[in-house]
Amino acid sequence: MQSLCQSLVTILRRSNNWRNQAITLTEDCSGYQDVTGLGVSDMIAVFKLPGWRRQYGGSKWVRIAETLRDLISALDAVDLVAASRISDSVSSLNHNSGPLVPTRLAWETQAYLREKWPELCD
Repeated sequence: MQSLCQSLVTILRRSNNWRNQAITLTEDCSGYQDVTGLGVSDMIAVFKLPGWRRQYGGSKWVRIAETLRDLISALDAVDLVAASRISDSVSSLNHNSGPLVPTRLAWETQAYLREKWPELCD
């Protein structure tokens, strides 16, 4: 599982897809799907599989992918109240090594966070 994850990370970094400005969340996700072959539902299923190491996948990433699914659904339904509530909850999500969205201080002082987050969302 970890080798698949590392392979996909390498492919994504080479594609520079994450550097492009998507017009919509659906377009951004479709770019990811084009590169990896995984849609949001697929990501949820993959992250639920056993065998993830401590640094990758598992329940925290299931929750992140579910939040993404819910946000896409709310935006597609033009449910701005739900979309706003979901957006507000993103800052409380954690992946396996810390917060999904870095604090300004962490972003300013840690180069790898600036690579993952070219612009910080305030």
